[in-house]
Parts: sequence; C-alpha cells; structure tokens
Amino acid sequence: MGYVDKTINTGMKSIGEVMAIGRNFQETFQKALRMVSANKIDGFEPLHTDKKTKNSTIIDNKAEFLNNLQHASPTRPFNIAKAFENNITIMEISKTTNIDVFFLLLLHSIHNTSKQIKSYNGISDLPKNVFRKAKQYGFRLF
Repeated sequence: MGYVDKTINTGMKSIGEVMAIGRNFQETFQKALRMVSANKIDGFEPLHTDKKTKNSTIIDNKAEFLNNLQHASPTRPFNIAKAFENNITIMEISKTTNIDVFFLLLLHSIHNTSKQIKSYNGISDLPKNVFRKAKQYGFRLF
C-alpha cells in the first residue's frame, strides 16, 4: 500500500463530508467534529489529550507548529485548539492560516467555555449559567 496524502487540496475543499445542525456556529462545529471521527472525539479540543488530567501536549517548537498549521489537513481544527491551549494568539493563527478572525473568535469562545467547564469538579458542580452555555455550545456533558 502506498502513502495517502491527507493534505486538503482544492478538489477536496468543495466536498461536504459532514452536516450538522445547531442553533449557532459553536454548537454546529462541535457536532460536526464528533460526527466525522471514529476516534471518539469530544469536540473542539487538542488531539492526544490525556483524558485523566485534561492536559494537551505542549508545543515544543512554535515556529514549526505554526508552519504545520499553515496547511489545511484533517487535524487542523484540533491543532487550532492546541494553539489556543498554548496561548498562541488569534491574530497569529489568522495570519498563519488565513482563517478569518471572526471564525477564530467563535472557536476561541468554545475553548474558553471548555476551560471554564474543566475548572469545576463535575457536572453537578456547574452553575446554571455555565451549564446552559455548555449546552448551547454543543458540549457533551454526560
């Protein structure tokens, strides 16, 4: 078997592989990520996350990471989440990826809500407003 190039090119960009319905971008995006993967992805979070500690892997070489983020791939959304985890700014990500700041702000709102949820001991400890926001943003809390 030969090598399969997973880089998304112009021919692949026009093919809709997933459809998700939600009330806002955040909810729809998280549903789409969960639907597209057989790896039990929980939504917009870095891949290779240690589920016990909820820590993502640290970026060792920022320049190399940003260079890899420049190219569209199946793991790009998760790498954007990883960039947020490592405090790479929205402007740096936008400049590198050419993704509009508007969409990165929406993705960052998912990231911030995730951090907020993780700051509590469990679902029973979530205040009503945090629980409501989590459900509105498409988090699977159970």
